[in-house]
Amino acid sequence: MAFLHPAYLWGLLGLAIPIAIHLWSKKEGQVIKIGSVQLLKESDSKQTSSISPNEFWLLLLRLCIVALVVICMAEPTFRTKASYNDITYLIEPSLLSNNNIKSMIDTLEAGNNMRLLQSGFPIYADSDLESISSSQPNYWQLAQELDQLHTDSLVVFTNGYFINILGARPTISSKVNWVIIDNQSNSQTAIFAERKANGLEIITQATVGNINFSKSQVPLNSKLIHINASKDSLALAGKLTEKIKIQDNNEIRILYHYEPAFTSDFHFIKSAIQAISIHLNTTVSLNEISPNDPIDNQEHDLLIWLSKIESPNSSGAQLLFNSDSLSNSLFASGKVSNRYYLTKHLNTEISLKENLAEHILSLLDQHKNLYETIQHLDTRIVSDSELQTHYKSIDKSRQLAGHVPISKWLWLILVFIICCERILASVRKQ
Repeated sequence: MAFLHPAYLWGLLGLAIPIAIHLWSKKEGQVIKIGSVQLLKESDSKQTSSISPNEFWLLLLRLCIVALVVICMAEPTFRTKASYNDITYLIEPSLLSNNNIKSMIDTLEAGNNMRLLQSGFPIYADSDLESISSSQPNYWQLAQELDQLHTDSLVVFTNGYFINILGARPTISSKVNWVIIDNQSNSQTAIFAERKANGLEIITQATVGNINFSKSQVPLNSKLIHINASKDSLALAGKLTEKIKIQDNNEIRILYHYEPAFTSDFHFIKSAIQAISIHLNTTVSLNEISPNDPIDNQEHDLLIWLSKIESPNSSGAQLLFNSDSLSNSLFASGKVSNRYYLTKHLNTEISLKENLAEHILSLLDQHKNLYETIQHLDTRIVSDSELQTHYKSIDKSRQLAGHVPISKWLWLILVFIICCERILASVRKQ
């Protein structure tokens, strides 16, 4: 037997309290009414000790009550030896559609030794495969839970995707053999399409070891693409099920205001914006405003405010000036969302060295929806050695030991003894 909270056992010293009460308690004398004491003879007086046990069984019951309360608070448990498998297989849920994995499952033994690589490690045979989550697992977070499986050896079948390795490499007491199943294909996937004056601009992604992107101009009648009847989506030839929406080439709208002291700075900013327009093959409109002009009703992607006057409220990104000689970057984020600060005055050297155009392009955030798409399609694979966790050897017998709590049964016994004590105390008038 073991105790989860052995410090409570010091409460057993309280057993001295009911013993002391019973030793010093005096039973009330019995009064006998008689008519006369004339015929009574005086007997020899005998001195007795006032300290004597009173009501032994009642004392025993009360001692049991105190002891059981203390023991229940210490939460006693019985140690048991947990059962374990010689080998356990873990399969990443997204691999269940792989024909090779299906064949492997048919050849392996069925039972508790085949589980899914997700939180809780559910048994494969007991799982509803249609309701299994398709979310990507965090390999190292799940690796920290592998010690919960009572097994001598672990074999994990996984995609081995780079994006699923998050956090620090864990240290566990289980030896894991990672088996990477390569599901990659060498074909390209279209992730973005935008209308241009001379056709369509399409961005494709290919993942073979590394992520590769390519951007190409494609005429509307190209045989490389298939455009639907409504001309709002397309698919690459041979991949008609993988359709993407065709985006309109919307004009980039920029509002600006600057004081004469910032004329040179704005000249470099304007040149960078012109370079962005050529790079994106998109029209960029620059509209000057005054401090008193309302901008709530003017749609814009960026507000450039080079002035000591407080900038107006804007729903889009704002570029303000705040000189900061200690800043290591040309642009610095402000405390308010979508507000950025130019930290130094511009010249030719700074504009080129600090990549002014790239900073402004990041503020425009033209392809903000592409990030989630790229992450979803990121199928870079790491080697099995990069998936290996740190190993720490521990006593296997202690690892497999389990604990069965018995507190609930002791509480039931305690309630029964309390009832018996109350009944006996009532009968003995204690």
